[in-house]
Amino acid sequence: MTKWVIALLAAGALVVPAAAYADDGGQGKTKSPAQQCRDERSANASGFKEKYGDNHNKSNAFGKCVSQKAKEHEDEDDNDGDNRDNAAKLCHAERSADSAAFTEKYGTNHNKRNAFGKCVSKTAHSLNKSDQDDDNGQSGDHGQSGEDHGKSGENHGPPS
Repeated sequence: MTKWVIALLAAGALVVPAAAYADDGGQGKTKSPAQQCRDERSANASGFKEKYGDNHNKSNAFGKCVSQKAKEHEDEDDNDGDNRDNAAKLCHAERSADSAAFTEKYGTNHNKRNAFGKCVSKTAHSLNKSDQDDDNGQSGDHGQSGEDHGKSGENHGPPS
């Protein structure tokens, strides 16, 4: 019974990372760790068990493979730079420089104790926006010329 519970918990722990990689936006650029392991297992089942399995009958090979591939993918993501971590570091430095000014600038609730979270959110959004602009080769205006583009609430439909 205990072995089954442990096996189910381990399988559940593997499902979450696999689900995180499952949606690639329909681009088909990268396969999930689970799909990579399925492909590898179908190519050479006995070699697969030998390579990844580490219990007495090598029956845990698939889970070990998925776990290893997920960790590799996570390490690659860490090397790309996580804007949330960068934003938090930037906000921590700003708060350390002048705590009172930081609280006044970012705090929005009655006691302004949400300042750090607001700073991280704002900074991460601006970092993500600049990354997207760099990726798209845009200068930041996203092709808009400063015109209203129908956002003022005016009725731009056909005349009545």
